[in-house]
Amino acid sequence: MKTAVSPEETTNEKKVETDRFSLRFVYFVLIVTALGIAFGKIASVDSAPDRAIQNYRLAQIPKTLETRAKELSAKNLSEEQFNREMTRIYTALTADAMKARPTLCANDRSRWATIRALVEKDARVYRFVPTDRSAPYADGDVLRNCAADCPEKNCEENRRAESYRKELVPYAIDKAWETPGWESIDVVKHGLNDEDWNPANPASGYMYSSKPTLLPTVMAAPYWILNRWFGLSLVEKPFTTVRILLVFYNLIPLALAFWCLASIIDAFGATHVSRAISLAILLFCSYLLTFSATLNNHIPGVACISIALWAAFKILAQGRAKVGYFFLAGFFGAFAVACELPALAFAGLLCLALLVRRPKGTILVSIPAGLIVVAAFFGTNYIAHQTLKPAYAHKRDHMALAAQAAANEGETVANEDERASASSETPEFSRDDWYYYNYYPSGAPREAKYARLSHWANRTGIDRGEPSIGRYAFHSTIGLRGVFSLTPTWALSLLAFCVILSAGLARRADEPRDVQVDRFAKIVAGIGGVLTLVFFAFFMTRDQGDRNYGGMSCYPRWFFPLTPIFAVVLPPLLDRALSSRAFRVLLVAAIFWSAAGAFYATWSPWVHPWLYQIALDWNLIQPY
Repeated sequence: MKTAVSPEETTNEKKVETDRFSLRFVYFVLIVTALGIAFGKIASVDSAPDRAIQNYRLAQIPKTLETRAKELSAKNLSEEQFNREMTRIYTALTADAMKARPTLCANDRSRWATIRALVEKDARVYRFVPTDRSAPYADGDVLRNCAADCPEKNCEENRRAESYRKELVPYAIDKAWETPGWESIDVVKHGLNDEDWNPANPASGYMYSSKPTLLPTVMAAPYWILNRWFGLSLVEKPFTTVRILLVFYNLIPLALAFWCLASIIDAFGATHVSRAISLAILLFCSYLLTFSATLNNHIPGVACISIALWAAFKILAQGRAKVGYFFLAGFFGAFAVACELPALAFAGLLCLALLVRRPKGTILVSIPAGLIVVAAFFGTNYIAHQTLKPAYAHKRDHMALAAQAAANEGETVANEDERASASSETPEFSRDDWYYYNYYPSGAPREAKYARLSHWANRTGIDRGEPSIGRYAFHSTIGLRGVFSLTPTWALSLLAFCVILSAGLARRADEPRDVQVDRFAKIVAGIGGVLTLVFFAFFMTRDQGDRNYGGMSCYPRWFFPLTPIFAVVLPPLLDRALSSRAFRVLLVAAIFWSAAGAFYATWSPWVHPWLYQIALDWNLIQPY
């Protein structure tokens, strides 16, 4: 027998449904607004300094042509010769002036170069191995398909053997490097296992991006479609191609991340106000939109963490133990590590939580799904480098080497033999240090006099790292480059960890407590607290060269993996604290401060943080 429903209960249910619809529409509007901002940044992507140089040089062309025309007129050339020479001069001046490019820094150009090497036929590196000789091949034995005239070029005059075998050098970016404007400092160099490569010889070895190989391999897929099906090229139409690809690489992952995190924020919040504010902080104060106009690993990494966290939410908080959710949690948890190495701690803790609560699905689905990514990560790395160790593992402590070299040079040595012995104790080059090498710059002739030492062997500015661990800890947290000084909203997240772990989620008096959701919130808060400690401990204990605040960046970007968790834990704190006027003032100030910093970097995120720049402008610090 059915129980009669009173008109008041029916009215309340309709009101709740209407409120839920209204709130979800608010989510939708906020997310669409954020994605619109990201799309606008992508559509206008341009390197402002390079564009300024280009505009200046283009403006100088008429004056230069006028001067050159007077010079040619004095030579009494025929009209045909005069026109031909003026056309040549104009073409050369225009080509030299065209410096604008949609790649914003060495970091993203390094990734773009790998994508080009995987897709563009003209960007692939081939070596030509003599068939009558056995490995290891010495310098000069192996020829290559370089464009510049040099002793290593595969041509008749350089051949020393009767026949050669053509072999692809996968992932090598030497050909992409030859394209003007595609140089980068985020490059390593090494030879293949059957080559006797010498890092001191600029002609020896091949150049590679220093970034892990799996992410650019995946990113090569949409570019392959654009290149093969639609004829778009990063060389011939760089702006159009980059802007289209950034929609796939950044905009779509951001949309997925925002949607997944909004679902968790909605479940963790007790009031519409706390939910909406938390989502707004994620969208506009997190620096994710700041990095939307450049190719990077942080947005894909955040997207992977968000999807894995959402899948775990479905399993642990909503009890929906479907195979698909276990697969998503394992696959994207592992892929987050492929994007952000420190995310290994997140993947391990999430796997542990799933293993304790849902061991069967975790063992049978999540772990195998993660192993697929692990196999792909090391497989692509081996194809590229012929070793399982990633490129960044082949590196010495260069600042310690420099200090040792300086100490050796300053020692008083009794005689020349002792001086030679002292200088040889610390060799300048090492075959296992892929960051320390000589190379030919992009666009320069492949001659010894043009060779240069790699950037990482001769570091300048911020890349020298912070000598003092204490100073580094201060500026990485609450100093001029700090996570919490640049985004004080995340300082509230630390307080939210404590609130959730001690009191759980807040709920209205007329709303029953959902034990599963409450338990999952505590799991997330616990993971967030541990991750925060692990991340700071990891980066504080790096050698001096790695203590560089994430390089030239408006935000300490190595802490991006914390962003999803920092955002979803905010609602319970806001539910309890918004009744306080003092807290509301503090919250508004934190949001204002964080948003100002996030949008300070207008055209590129690869600039100094605004706090550092202000201190520099006011002569409060020395540049570093």
